[in-house]
Amino acid sequence: MEIFVSEATEAPAPRRPAPAYPILAESWGILGWYVLATLVVGSGGYALLNTATSWPRAQSILVASMVANGALLAFLRWKAGPRWQSWQLRGQARPWLFAALPAVAMASILVRSLLGFLHLPSTSGSIFQEISRTPAVALLLGAGGAAVLEEILFRGVILNGLLQNRRPWVAIAQSALLFSLFHLNPAQSVSAGLFGLLLGWLYYRTRSLGVCMAVHALNNSVAFVALRWAPAAWQKDPLLEDFGSGWAYAGAVGLSALVLAAVLWWVQRTTSPPVWAPGEPADDSAVAVGLGAAA
Repeated sequence: MEIFVSEATEAPAPRRPAPAYPILAESWGILGWYVLATLVVGSGGYALLNTATSWPRAQSILVASMVANGALLAFLRWKAGPRWQSWQLRGQARPWLFAALPAVAMASILVRSLLGFLHLPSTSGSIFQEISRTPAVALLLGAGGAAVLEEILFRGVILNGLLQNRRPWVAIAQSALLFSLFHLNPAQSVSAGLFGLLLGWLYYRTRSLGVCMAVHALNNSVAFVALRWAPAAWQKDPLLEDFGSGWAYAGAVGLSALVLAAVLWWVQRTTSPPVWAPGEPADDSAVAVGLGAAA
């Protein structure tokens, strides 16, 4: 009599869910998609506006750039599919933080003014100067619209996805590095990289895209107002002259650093970011190499 013993079939291993969009490699790809959107949509939009309207050159460039960024966001939303991560405007941000944002923005600007020896290229400076001559356009589009679109891209899409896949410091550093490269000239890139670290940390702690948008818009507004009242500001470092002496300037920068540190310390005390749970194997060397190359 034969006895047949059926072998127990192994249950298939549970399928690992797809990682949030983007993973580290895809975040580099977004930079390439941005360049392509700028060349195709931005350049095409500028040519169309330049032909069909009598707008000043700078205004046409600004609008075309915003259209290109909007098209890029729509494409990334389609490309990410179900891996797209939603974001919140308020998150964990307390009302006091929104009230303190003007101080945060001004303190950040004064601290980064130490980079004043890096001057804008003449082409970029003249474009910003042209935009500042029309305050409504500068504040509504240059300060507000551009800040909103950039924050959705860099904090709402790139950083938000990377925080699901990488350690927080890696995600913040990578998003800041891409934000730096996005500005395409040394004077803005270095300052934007530091600003991106601040915005990235604020987003990580609060999960509030509204906080990042507000700080970014305030930063841009101050820049355009400064260009409005000091048209040659992009060609030199006027702050030292405005403060009258090096000691006064150093004191203002030091006080700004203390204000910034105090606000960030209080944000850290009053927020509790999610515990990092990796969605893909951690390989942080790529970011370290990228940061080393940018230094």
